Amino acid sequence: MLKVDRAILHVFDFESGSTYLSERPLDLTVRATRSYVQRHLRKISSNAESRHGEFAPDSGFAGELQRYLAGEREFVEFSVEIARWFWEELRRTEDLEQCDLLVADFCDTDAGGVDGASTDAEVDAA
Repeated sequence: MLKVDRAILHVFDFESGSTYLSERPLDLTVRATRSYVQRHLRKISSNAESRHGEFAPDSGFAGELQRYLAGEREFVEFSVEIARWFWEELRRTEDLEQCDLLVADFCDTDAGGVDGASTDAEVDAA
């Protein structure tokens, strides 16, 4: 089961050099929004390459993530910080287009189930 507690979408427009950082989480009570978020999270979490990794011992992000998980950081503030870091790192590469950054606080207890090509009904049922 995929349980999304919070999600927020930030937009990067490299063509104009602009970022559009959201100031509030997405409204997950809206079915279309919830389905959009769940579909993308399911696609990512079902990819075997996305299910492993570890933080470097000196990772600043790992410490901030622990603070968020302990309730010491607010979701929106933390997501904006992540978006700003991504923006600075991605700007250094060539040939970038507009893209979005979805930051979500979720729990996936499924070992399989719905894949990234699932319909809205299948995502809602899951």
